[in-house]
Amino acid sequence: MTEETTSEAPAEAQAETPDAPPADAAPKTQDSVIGQAETTADTPQTASEDAKGDEDPSEDETGAPETYEDFTLPEGMEVDAEQLEAFHADAKAMNLSQKQAQQLVDRYVHGMTKSYDDQVKAWDKQLDDWKADCKKDKEFGGKNFDKNVGIANSGLAHHDSSGELTKFLADRGLLNAPIVVKHFWKLGQSLSEDEVTRAGRPGSSETIADRWYGADGQSEKSGA
Repeated sequence: MTEETTSEAPAEAQAETPDAPPADAAPKTQDSVIGQAETTADTPQTASEDAKGDEDPSEDETGAPETYEDFTLPEGMEVDAEQLEAFHADAKAMNLSQKQAQQLVDRYVHGMTKSYDDQVKAWDKQLDDWKADCKKDKEFGGKNFDKNVGIANSGLAHHDSSGELTKFLADRGLLNAPIVVKHFWKLGQSLSEDEVTRAGRPGSSETIADRWYGADGQSEKSGA
C-alpha cells in the first residue's frame, strides 16, 4: 500500500476593493436615490449537505479511480469543461480518490463563495454610502432632499423617455452615485414648469420606476 497524499487548496481569495459585482450578482434590492430600480440575482449556495450524508465511512478508497464521477457542486454553479478536465488530470496525477478530490472541490467552492459574498457586501456598503452622501450634500440634501429627488427624477424622465439609460444605470448600481443624481437634478432644474409636469412632478409619490416597471416594482426587463 502506498501512502495517500492530499493537496491543500489555494488560500481563499479576498475582495480588496468595492468593485461592482458581475451582472449576475448583487443580490440586493436597490433603495436608489433616483429611478427606484430593482435588481436581483441568485447567490451561490454551499455544497449539498445531503450529499455528504450519503457518504459511507466504511468505504475503502485506495487512490484515483479510472474515471472520476461527477463532483457535488452548489445548485446553479457551472464549471468550465476545460477547467474540469484539467482538474481531473491533476487529481489523477496526485492519485486522489473520489472523496479526496471532492474535498478539494469543496474547499475551492468555499473560497469562491466567501470571495463573492465579501465583494457583494462591499458593493452594498458603497451604495449605502453614496445615498448617505446625497442626503448630507450641502446643495442637494438636508431639508430639501425629497424635493430635489423629485426634480432629479424629472430630469431623468425627461432625458430618458425610453427608460434605457435608467436600466443601464440601475443594473450597475449607479442611481445612488452623487455625481449621477446631481447631474439629473441640474437637468431637472432647467426644465420649464410644463416640461416638469410631463416628466413627473417633483415630490410626486409616483416615481419613474412606477411608470416604467409598474407600481408593484416588478420589472419587465429581461432577467428581472
